[in-house]
Amino acid sequence: MSEKATRQITTAFAVDPLKRPEDQLIPLHNRWHPEIPVASTQKTGDLFRVECMEWTGGQIKNDDSAQDMKDIDLSKVCHYHDNALLCNTFV
Repeated sequence: MSEKATRQITTAFAVDPLKRPEDQLIPLHNRWHPEIPVASTQKTGDLFRVECMEWTGGQIKNDDSAQDMKDIDLSKVCHYHDNALLCNTFV
């Protein structure tokens, strides 16, 4: 088995899809700003996953109904982003 196949994949940033963006353990934001702290640091070569909220902030449900699309509140849509990740490129 290759070295890559045996390495652990960590979650660099987790999102609970049942919570609103502002209620996440680390609240989501809609733009980059230098005062937003780094949420996770990764090294070059690390295997990691980043969980993301869909663009409406949880208004679209995975329930095979179009009702959420009909009733979407576009005033709350702001294309949510995860928090900053620091990737060290020099090891």
